[in-house]
Amino acid sequence: MDNLISKKLLQKCPVCGENYNHSKVKLLEANDSYILSYFKCQKCETGVAMKAVFMPTGMIGQAVITDLEADEIMRFKNNNESITSSDVLYMYDFMKQGEDVLKEIK
Repeated sequence: MDNLISKKLLQKCPVCGENYNHSKVKLLEANDSYILSYFKCQKCETGVAMKAVFMPTGMIGQAVITDLEADEIMRFKNNNESITSSDVLYMYDFMKQGEDVLKEIK
């Protein structure tokens, strides 16, 4: 049932318009109040994370285009760490110095 809902809500890739191969839909998580699915277009390889929330008055669907894979979505979803304002300010100061950011990160 959960995968059937995902298949009905998202029929085509929002980027290239290709019809989805629904046998490739990944059901990431489901419970009584929502389902979380992942689609990946076979043509342009765009990933889409879709969440359908069940409400007393109906259902609300949200889809987000992403470059993440299904396992990465779940890893971030289940990670309790969040980015703080201090993290953002540190990164801003770091980038403002004009250093080669990619070189420093490696």
